[in-house]
Amino acid sequence: MEGDRFISGDQVDRKLFVACLIHDTDQIGERFLKRTQQALAEPAPEVLSEQQKVQRRKYMLESSHYLTVDTPAANFRVHNAIANALELYCNLKRKWYLGEKVLFELMKEQDPEAYRIFSDAMKPESSRQHKSNLFQFIGKIP
Repeated sequence: MEGDRFISGDQVDRKLFVACLIHDTDQIGERFLKRTQQALAEPAPEVLSEQQKVQRRKYMLESSHYLTVDTPAANFRVHNAIANALELYCNLKRKWYLGEKVLFELMKEQDPEAYRIFSDAMKPESSRQHKSNLFQFIGKIP
């Protein structure tokens, strides 16, 4: 930790978002956590090119089609799209991926519509419409 140069935007340890200090006599940990939390308050770095964003949105929008097909391959594609939706949401919105537990807590507070759509689609008994709503929502993020 030489000279307080230990934080930069893409090197932030996202697990520290919810960290707490137990013993910090020299305030090194306090400064570190403060800078980490400040870095996490900034938009996450761009990880997708514009072409990749277009492709990922298209993938989500097309995933709705597989909801009407009852084959193992189609079911796999639906489950795969749902599994990728949260990280894609973060990439498109330039939010830090802090893990599903923290992210859903923040989403509930900061983006209630997204929280509702994700919650509805992720329930074991969710309908095709709920899953389709998720795919459409992610596919239309600017």
